[in-house]
Amino acid sequence: MARARNGLSTKSASATTMKFISAVTTNTMCQLPVASFTMLATGTKKADVPLALDVLSDILANPSFVPDELEREKNVIVQEIGAAQDTPDDVVFEHLNELCYPEQPMGRSLLGTAKTLKRFDRDMLRSYLSTHYRAPDMVVAAAGAVDHARVVEEVEARFGSFDPTPAPKPEPAMFGKGGSRVVHRDLEQAHLTLALEGVPQTDLSLFSLQVFTNTLGGGMSSRLFQEVREKRGLCYSIYTFHAPYTDTGFFGLYTGTDPADAPEMMEVVVDVINEAVETLTEAEVARAKAQMKAGLLMALESCSSRAEQLARHILAYGRPQTLEELIGRIEEVSVESTRNAARALLTRSRPAVVALGSGRGLDTAVSFAEGLTRSKERARLH
Repeated sequence: MARARNGLSTKSASATTMKFISAVTTNTMCQLPVASFTMLATGTKKADVPLALDVLSDILANPSFVPDELEREKNVIVQEIGAAQDTPDDVVFEHLNELCYPEQPMGRSLLGTAKTLKRFDRDMLRSYLSTHYRAPDMVVAAAGAVDHARVVEEVEARFGSFDPTPAPKPEPAMFGKGGSRVVHRDLEQAHLTLALEGVPQTDLSLFSLQVFTNTLGGGMSSRLFQEVREKRGLCYSIYTFHAPYTDTGFFGLYTGTDPADAPEMMEVVVDVINEAVETLTEAEVARAKAQMKAGLLMALESCSSRAEQLARHILAYGRPQTLEELIGRIEEVSVESTRNAARALLTRSRPAVVALGSGRGLDTAVSFAEGLTRSKERARLH
């Protein structure tokens, strides 16, 4: 979720002043990736970097939380919750996250609910900021037309007053016991999602698992796309992804199909995944590695992407990783390491699967997902 906050006011800047400031910055926003970090970001001309840093630090240190503004923003979020509930592929992933991480922050919607929003007031928000937004847990990253020494000087001047004690560490996210959920809703399509426990950011098998994810459902050349869409015509969109966090990882699959085709779809998905684990080829792995390297190189063309990557690396590894290091880790991936990462994926947890839509075929479809682990259990017995 990422939304501009150009109407925000702080103790030292009114909403009108902030609107003026927005004329010399671009897309000042607060972005909240799931279970990762909060990011305040902006873009500006080189001469206006001090002003941009002033705005970012002021938002964190001196938010006014004027009651009228707070109520308006709460209403905006209620509208956003309503929009998300009208978007089936958002709804199905909310159910999937809840199933994968029950009774944990990781499993809850970032948007919250209308009921929880009503309880928010300025004291609650200020308490949250003072508890969690502290200097040892902050990273300021800049890329583009910036002078490093000047940025360091400006950051020290503007962020030096933040609490120097570390914020409380959250409880590690724990992937649940898997299982299935069918959510009946009158829709044209059946939306199917499947998840398995992945690996955290620092796991040595991360790049091998990412290669497997890409070969399985990372584009038009992937096995799932070729088998499910090109050969069988069962869907318009199908993809897989792996999201690594500090304490866990999330491997996910999504597709949408006609409700009558849902059982066949899930059966084919399970067969393709099980087969791919043992039959990946050198050509497929090489193609996935080339895609990953191309993605890294193309990200260098974006200042915002480079700054975000710097911040992510410092939070995850304690320092920025060079392009040569990242490419070297990709090059180290082999067919065997990819297969090993895939085997570990299928044995690390039971699958969690959610189907959203109408029709009797959804219950049959989710039952086929158990084939991911059953086949491995049979293999161990033999």
